[in-house]
Amino acid sequence: MLIFEFRQVLFWKSSLMIKKDKLWDLTSRYKNNFEPNHERGWASMQRKMAAEQQPTAKIVRLSGMRRWLRVAAVFAVFVGGAFLFQHFLSDGMESLATMDGDTKEIQLSDGSKIWLNENSELRYPETFEGDKRVVYLKGEAFFEVAKNPNQPFEIKMEDSEVRVIGTSFNVRSHDLEDFVEVQVETGKVMFKADEQDAMALLPMDKAIFHKKAAKVKQTKDENLNACAWKRNELRFNNTPLKEVFNCMERFYKIDFDVENQDILSCGGFSTRLKKGSLQKAITTLTKTYNVEFVEQNDGSYLIKNGTCPN
Repeated sequence: MLIFEFRQVLFWKSSLMIKKDKLWDLTSRYKNNFEPNHERGWASMQRKMAAEQQPTAKIVRLSGMRRWLRVAAVFAVFVGGAFLFQHFLSDGMESLATMDGDTKEIQLSDGSKIWLNENSELRYPETFEGDKRVVYLKGEAFFEVAKNPNQPFEIKMEDSEVRVIGTSFNVRSHDLEDFVEVQVETGKVMFKADEQDAMALLPMDKAIFHKKAAKVKQTKDENLNACAWKRNELRFNNTPLKEVFNCMERFYKIDFDVENQDILSCGGFSTRLKKGSLQKAITTLTKTYNVEFVEQNDGSYLIKNGTCPN
């Protein structure tokens, strides 16, 4: 048995030696002058690259679609967020605004009526709740407030506020103007400017708060020309020229430059002027006060000369 196994080992070892000799014989006869085929290799590489690029192009298009979907999702979130932001910050307030040359009328839920002059904005609740009725004004408006002693009406402005129970009055408060003006037609109005104490205004009373000086001037104006824009008419009854010119500048949207300042104290001007009657007013003033109106290139008027009538 041992002799048989020994013979097998010898046979296995001799076979390995034979295979080894054959391998060395083959390698010794291998040709060393091998030259590679460059054109065939380059064509093979191009085929492989083309095959690899086909699925890659699909991935790019799919990635672009995902990118578009991400952009659309972000836009939707932005729009939705902006809507919610505006909704929650508005505190349930409605808004009414006018452009140049435009006026609007609105009736609030309590029955109050408001006429909004041009270039103005009013913010108000859909319904009034609580112990007071509050609205916010930028610009000019005429109010006819429905009477309710249990729920006062308040108008909030940048530097001042008005508080009433039931009355009619005009309010002017433009951001670009250096004054706030309140004129009462009927009833009683409480006007508070800046940090000053509130003052009571009665019919024909007009209060002007000068922002820079932080002072309030209260006067009487029976003509109620602060409301001229609403009734489309200026009214003068023995009115000094200084007030006449000021009212005309606002009503007709023009500027006057008066050379002879002495005529501004002249009184006695009484008439009614409609919106399109500027030339009529100029003619009447020229004859009454011996003034000369010279129109400038910018549309303003230079007022020269003039004397007070006897």
